[in-house]
Amino acid sequence: MLSTVRGSTVIIEVDTKGEKNEYVNPDSVTITILDSLDTIIVNEVDMLSEEDVGFFSYAHDTSTDAILGIYTARVTVTQGSFIYKPEPFVCFVLDTADVPRLPAFQGNAFQSNTFQT
Repeated sequence: MLSTVRGSTVIIEVDTKGEKNEYVNPDSVTITILDSLDTIIVNEVDMLSEEDVGFFSYAHDTSTDAILGIYTARVTVTQGSFIYKPEPFVCFVLDTADVPRLPAFQGNAFQSNTFQT
């Protein structure tokens, strides 16, 4: 899990795979981010597609007065009429001290990594 500080940028990445475990580009991948009080701070924003098939990212700028604590992401993947919403995951922890940069989370049908820039 990545810890970061107010005023920093956090990059959240996910990858998408099909039934045969191959990387795929669905019609859309959106992200919702909730702060530690479960207040939505980012609501269903499109994640950007990377050059490689099946990789998506979103850069989130934390404000200098953001609420400290655990931030959770909800990702929605849409392909045609099929909508997939994996379990929410912790995308970063906003803390008062600067800490090393580490990958944040891996699980579900996605591999999600979060990096501080």
